[in-house]
Amino acid sequence: MYIVLEGADGSGKTTICQQLAKKLKKMGYTVLLTREPGSTIIGEKIRELVLEFKELEYLPELFLFITDRCCHYEKMKKERMNHDIIISDRNFFSSFVYQGFGHKVDLDIIAKVHDILERQYFDTMYPDYLFYLYASPEELRRRVESRSNMNKFDKKDEYFLKDILDGYEKVIEKYKRKIKITKLENTEEPSIMADIIISLISKDLI
Repeated sequence: MYIVLEGADGSGKTTICQQLAKKLKKMGYTVLLTREPGSTIIGEKIRELVLEFKELEYLPELFLFITDRCCHYEKMKKERMNHDIIISDRNFFSSFVYQGFGHKVDLDIIAKVHDILERQYFDTMYPDYLFYLYASPEELRRRVESRSNMNKFDKKDEYFLKDILDGYEKVIEKYKRKIKITKLENTEEPSIMADIIISLISKDLI
């Protein structure tokens, strides 16, 4: 089973991913917890590069993330036979949302690149479940601003956040017939949110 958690910065997805993996392991499943960007040696270098260079142009930024995604999918192809469940903190949705709707990179360019990825990585590109975690813009800002180490995405203004939230709604609408997508308002503790997700996937757990 392949599960993806998506959401704006401050949505709580990373902590919930960790809780979800922990609970599923206790239930006896072998779990691979991964993320984008990162999760591979090359991916971690890309993550550091993107976050370090604050003036990086948005189109090169997109293609760095695409490189990371290819490395991620290659890793998943190798690891999927050794794990019952793969949980990913972000997937290709984030490129459409952040680089497309947030940074205004041409959505057709992003779509064409992902069409190429789909031909190569169809089995690892589309999750069995995608959970979109959301909260009010005010709550998202409060959570992000409470972080001790804010990155360049955390420091974006309220207009960028609005574009991100609008972008998620539009990307969900585009892919809702291809992926099983569930919107969850994150109003509970991470452990409880993980329990909610487990209850929603329970019928497909072997």
